[in-house]
Amino acid sequence: MEIVAVKNSGDDKEVLWPKLAMFPPHPHMIGFSAPPGSGKTNVIINLLTNPLAFKKFFHIVYAIIPTFYNDPKWKALNIPEDQVMTQFDSAAFVSLLEDHNKAEGNGQNHRLLFIFDDAIANKELFNNNKDSILNKLAFNRRHWNAS
Repeated sequence: MEIVAVKNSGDDKEVLWPKLAMFPPHPHMIGFSAPPGSGKTNVIINLLTNPLAFKKFFHIVYAIIPTFYNDPKWKALNIPEDQVMTQFDSAAFVSLLEDHNKAEGNGQNHRLLFIFDDAIANKELFNNNKDSILNKLAFNRRHWNAS
């Protein structure tokens, strides 16, 4: 595997990235859609624990997963409790992004990852409103250095 320096879109910052065609450069958005029990959670966990994929790539991982504590597979990621949301709170989420923006302005350059799993029924996240949280995240992820 070859590691290459890749420029983030929209700025001059370079990050090291595995040269594998299947992974888009950060910040990115990846979605997995499949029937229940087909392995979506396993794919996410494997990507985040595999050194040829994203292991140790993200500085901060947030899990927005209603069933997080019901599924022992998530323990493999060692996500701190203060980075887990089992009940989505849009105000807390926006505050989290604003705090991250302030830290970025103070010279911190943390790569964020947001994992949404078993959250499709959440109307605050998934709706047709152009101002929905998911739309904001999708269209502004580069500004937040978030995937």
